[in-house]
Amino acid sequence: MLRNIESLKVLDTDGILIGELVPGRSSCILSSLTCSLVDLSLQGCNLSNDAFPREFSNLSSLRRLNVGNNPICSLPNCIKGLTRLNELSFLGCGSLKLLEGLPKVSTLNVAHCVSLEKITYQRRWPGRHTMLFNNRNLVEWEYMYKLEPIGSVDAEMINLLGLSNLESMAPFLMRKRAYMSEEDDWNPVQGLYEKGIFSTFFAGNEVPGQFSHKSTESPISFTVPLLDNHRIQGLKVFVVYTKLYANYSVGDSPGPIITRVKNKSKGLKWIYSPRCYGIPGEGEDMMWLSIWKLEEEVHLDGSDEVVVSVIMQP
Repeated sequence: MLRNIESLKVLDTDGILIGELVPGRSSCILSSLTCSLVDLSLQGCNLSNDAFPREFSNLSSLRRLNVGNNPICSLPNCIKGLTRLNELSFLGCGSLKLLEGLPKVSTLNVAHCVSLEKITYQRRWPGRHTMLFNNRNLVEWEYMYKLEPIGSVDAEMINLLGLSNLESMAPFLMRKRAYMSEEDDWNPVQGLYEKGIFSTFFAGNEVPGQFSHKSTESPISFTVPLLDNHRIQGLKVFVVYTKLYANYSVGDSPGPIITRVKNKSKGLKWIYSPRCYGIPGEGEDMMWLSIWKLEEEVHLDGSDEVVVSVIMQP
């Protein structure tokens, strides 16, 4: 058995159909791997979730694991216990939908996981380097962003928006970062949570009456009103734009539309460019509504002078 090969540190079984060598015994083979292994590659071995053992307790020294190009649909439980893992690759796992409870790793590769919808972690550690590409269905990446239909957005946020009938609005072209999709696609109105900011895009040009400070040009300045016994909890920014640079690359960062909020009184500045944004049609306008949640360490006080700028890349 492989368990008895005490000095084995690197094992590459790429392309060996382990699941078909001994039907029904794949998990036994994997659970017999030697504890000295540091680098294990199981790429293209036709391993489904059932082929993995319940745990990899024997692989306490493992630093690099490659399970790419296998028909797994979620994170195998045995991988969750690999606490000393540094590199983890799911490259080309086309059936992979959920990566929930990932262990702490420095490098994660999920490129060409075309069905992947969600990534979450065991602890607050999104990794130093995550390789993504062609992840068009990735709508939730913990600590990074969450994209969902406006009808699924929680009621509190809908109330803060102060808008109705968003679900019934016509679909529009949405552009996403390159790792999500290289092509614009038609989407219903979506809600995007990112970096403590909620955004939504929809067609039109009518600014709601709830906005007390308006301007046809950027920037716009205002003084935060004094509110006795109340703290400012958020800032709503509503933008109407008519055209984006047609050849702007979806991979460029930051994107072609940017909002900058500057607190002149405190010398603070926040800059945000959404990873997804609406593309107005010919002769049409697009609206972008964002709600900036203000935490204790990032706040506005009465009498603060604030400048809000919207920057459209040329």
